[in-house]
Amino acid sequence: SALLFGSALAYCAHLQTQRKGMQKAASFCVAAASFAAGALFTIPVGVAVGKFLLPFDEVAAVYQAVSEFLGADRLHAAAMEMFLITVNIEVPLGNLGIAY
Repeated sequence: SALLFGSALAYCAHLQTQRKGMQKAASFCVAAASFAAGALFTIPVGVAVGKFLLPFDEVAAVYQAVSEFLGADRLHAAAMEMFLITVNIEVPLGNLGIAY
């Protein structure tokens, strides 16, 4: 976002030095600055919404509680095995167009 903002400002300076289309250059600079400011605002809001909608903290707490009973190594191995089985089933079904 900062790189985009910097390149937009450099392009604005280039347009203004040519003295062609000053109104066009000014409107482009305003649009580029607005886009960069919007992008900087959208990222933290997106992270906050994602944390609110997805239960990362709860899943981590459950994983920690189960690992105390089962053992961390055994739980990790079982979780990885279940992940691989799920991927090996879901990907072929998705490629076949089967939705269940």
